[in-house]
Amino acid sequence: MRMFKATIYYADEEEMLDDESDFKDHLENLFEQSYGITHFEDIDKSHEFEWDDDIDINSTKAGKETYEKYFDKKVSE
Repeated sequence: MRMFKATIYYADEEEMLDDESDFKDHLENLFEQSYGITHFEDIDKSHEFEWDDDIDINSTKAGKETYEKYFDKKVSE
């Protein structure tokens, strides 16, 4: 058996998820289609911000620091 741990940054640009519980349910539904057991802990949400095609996280080159700034409660975009 192997276990995988991941940090996931998910931009809800369509504003389909209301809160951390919705996000968890969404992930669980996606993983139900696989052959593994999943358990999610410590889910956090960012502050609200406007999506724009030129936003810094809309890039495959965006790194952890880019995503993390949206979780810093002191920073507003």
